[in-house]
Amino acid sequence: MSDESTPISTSGADLSSAEIHDATLSIPFPENFIYSNCAAFSISQMDIRISFAEAMPDRTAKARVGIVMPPEHAALLGMALIQQVHIYEHNFGAIRLPAWQAQREEAIQSLERKQEPSQVEQQP
Repeated sequence: MSDESTPISTSGADLSSAEIHDATLSIPFPENFIYSNCAAFSISQMDIRISFAEAMPDRTAKARVGIVMPPEHAALLGMALIQQVHIYEHNFGAIRLPAWQAQREEAIQSLERKQEPSQVEQQP
């Protein structure tokens, strides 16, 4: 694993200004990572909170870390996660999770419908 994460483009959070600037950041990985196999979400008008936890065999969960971010960053994070999952599946094969496979197939079919040429008949 490299010492730096994959850079992602981020837009300024001040949406009230007329200009929005993009910046590409190289973010180093932290010294320590936590293991998480479940998460809980909470939203408000101002932010999105994600609590990462580890589900235990006795059906309890131990909270490991939480993050708070503005909705704009959450949207960018969602797009980056989808991109990383696509790269993962390309390199290692499909993720064996029925709900993911169903949603993935729906998204692919939706994209294919949008890319089909229009079937509009021409009038003589």
